[in-house]
Amino acid sequence: MTDRPEPAATGGTSAEGAPAQAAPAPAAPPPPTGKKAARAPLAFMALLAAEIAAVAVLWTGFGYSESDVLWVFGTVLAVFTLQTAGALIGVRALRPSWKLLVSTQLLLFGAGVITYSIVAGAGAKAAGVGLVAALVPAPLLVGSFLWLSRHRHHGWKPLTFAFLWGAAVSTAVSMVVNTGAAYYFRENGISENWAAVASAPVIEEITKFLAPLAILLFASRHIRNGLDALVFAGLSAAGFAIVENVLYASGTYLSGPSIYGEGTGGASVTLLVIVRGILTMFAHPLFTCTVAFGMAKAVGKPAGRRLLWSLTCLPFAMGLHALWNWSAVFGAQHGMADLFFSVYVALLMPLFFGLLGYALAVRAKVAKLTYQRLQGFVASGHVAPPEAAMLASYNRRARARAWARRTGGSPGEKAMKRFQRLGDAVADGTAYGTTREELTARLTEMNELRRGHFLADPTMPVTVWDGRSYHVTFPDAKVREVSGQGRDLMPIPVSAESVHRAAYGA
Repeated sequence: MTDRPEPAATGGTSAEGAPAQAAPAPAAPPPPTGKKAARAPLAFMALLAAEIAAVAVLWTGFGYSESDVLWVFGTVLAVFTLQTAGALIGVRALRPSWKLLVSTQLLLFGAGVITYSIVAGAGAKAAGVGLVAALVPAPLLVGSFLWLSRHRHHGWKPLTFAFLWGAAVSTAVSMVVNTGAAYYFRENGISENWAAVASAPVIEEITKFLAPLAILLFASRHIRNGLDALVFAGLSAAGFAIVENVLYASGTYLSGPSIYGEGTGGASVTLLVIVRGILTMFAHPLFTCTVAFGMAKAVGKPAGRRLLWSLTCLPFAMGLHALWNWSAVFGAQHGMADLFFSVYVALLMPLFFGLLGYALAVRAKVAKLTYQRLQGFVASGHVAPPEAAMLASYNRRARARAWARRTGGSPGEKAMKRFQRLGDAVADGTAYGTTREELTARLTEMNELRRGHFLADPTMPVTVWDGRSYHVTFPDAKVREVSGQGRDLMPIPVSAESVHRAAYGA
């Protein structure tokens, strides 16, 4: 932390106790004019034209038959080249952030390749069935990691980036590499199913891992502990798993009738949803989430050491994935169907509960750290002891939101959520640095939320904390100073008459 405002004389909840007003934000740069403004629409049109051309090349197949592996690589190269050409024109006109440019182009590239592969390979009807089947478990899968991410306000951009990276880029690159590996095995007299053991675990774990790695290297403020890394790794793997389920489900819809007879496509897809979408929905995220242990060690280190620490657990993720795929391939080839389920019980379930326990433990630790880091603001009078104690656990936070909802309705609950996020941000600033303007603005907003919503409860006396004692408005309308008798407790005065009524009902 670089600096903070002086503590207020009268403490956290009074208007006089509010810190100085934040400095005005710098004026926004003027919009582009003249030639730059004229070039902006042209840049977007050029990028759109490049995308349309890329799709056209995909649908014509670049002149190759779909059975030829060169068709795959030629198509990929054409899409990437056309998209890059459109992007370069956009850079010339708009000069956007290179991070935004690269990520957007890679996501568009991956989405184009994987969409075409599914529709061209299975047909529009089968692709639609596969999409619906894959979306059945998606809310639970994605929602699990979004629930874990509530310990910090990341914003939607990094979370969406991680998910779309796994769904578009990771699946597209993995499909190309795995197709090449299967072609190599087939040409050399080896069952192409073994590509699932030799190729898939390596390329899939690498590409899924790149999403949290990119966030750690280029937006490190979003990853400050192992739980942050686990959330982004899990969302990347969840995106990958959902799109892979579309591929499998659409293929199963077509192959089911040829194996089990006419009219069995829907039943085959239903069975696939039960096995892949429900029983093993967390397989991909669990493998990839093991990289979070290495990334937790990488937090706060220089870029080179961050990269090295992040890579330490990647081989472990590949090994778990390879073992999982091996149990399916080897068991199918040797009539050992129970091998897959044995590995499921011995590997996947312990891994699931182990990572869940780790996530909850780190989550609880983050809340306790917030409480500890706010003690300086408690001493200065900017945060009251009960407020810091409320932020010390997520159970207390939930109870505080419920109280705010009872006293202030939906606006009160939203205000409490915002207050809790601001408290986390103030606490993070003590560990990771902030500016005087940012800190002042956050403390000022906390004070406004406190006065506007939290003091609306008619049963609570007006109370001000000055860092040493409470200034409480008693039932006789007089303000008296009461020293803090217990840690994190606020005294609440009541009249003898109200106590008598509560005890004897008269």
